[in-house]
Amino acid sequence: MKDVVKKILAPVDTDSRSLAVARQVAELAREYDAELVLLHIADIRERPNRFLSFFTGKGAEAFDRLTKEKSELLHTWKRSLEKDYGIRVQVQVHWDQRKKGILKYADSLEVDMIALKATNFAARNVFGKQCLEYLIEESHCQVVSFLSDTTSIGQWKQVVMPVTDFVPETRIRTIAEIARSFRLKVHLIAVPAQHSNPDQDFYFLTETLKRLKPLGNIQVECRCLKQNGNHTHSFLRYAKEVGADIILTNRLFSFDYQGVSRHNRFLFDYV
Repeated sequence: MKDVVKKILAPVDTDSRSLAVARQVAELAREYDAELVLLHIADIRERPNRFLSFFTGKGAEAFDRLTKEKSELLHTWKRSLEKDYGIRVQVQVHWDQRKKGILKYADSLEVDMIALKATNFAARNVFGKQCLEYLIEESHCQVVSFLSDTTSIGQWKQVVMPVTDFVPETRIRTIAEIARSFRLKVHLIAVPAQHSNPDQDFYFLTETLKRLKPLGNIQVECRCLKQNGNHTHSFLRYAKEVGADIILTNRLFSFDYQGVSRHNRFLFDYV
């Protein structure tokens, strides 16, 4: 498992709730022996005197001071997490649009996983999707969303894993190790495409199950959900209905396997 995830990104605010989430992510990083990156995206719209500073240069001092205060706070968290969990922690503070900024820095930092508290990213933008839905759908790496109010990963009991396409062997090993380590029940779920063949809808579910079960004594339930609007929203709603603690998504690999038949994809180990 330590070879699968080497760097975890935790988007955080600068409040006590985010610190509690950061501690859970630090636990996860310790399990993986991974580096943790604390990323705070300060909304560019909240930049002090941004209009004045644009035209006259005023407000730069207030902007620099606020940036420094945020960075100093996160560095305090960094020292605490490194001491308590024995992990490597990096701090990043940037001014940007929140949704796109998280993905931009996830790519530039080459992280293997984004871990965040779902309720902190559930606010719907008037002109777009929920931040969480956007991150799940657009991220090129795994996204772990904490759904319950547990304060430690040792309290996790259920994990939901949407199966939207081929699941590479590395991702199978990830979910198997997490499930085994914390004795989690795994829910493999899918939403059928319109006018699709039901057998095709269950294909990736059943193949993922076949590869997951031999890896250990893991309790698994497969479910093909009814199509009801946005797929990501359906996954999140199901996770909340069953009382899951986390939802672990898998990036979409369709573009990586163009020209490879659906059945032959399982011959490949994507790293």
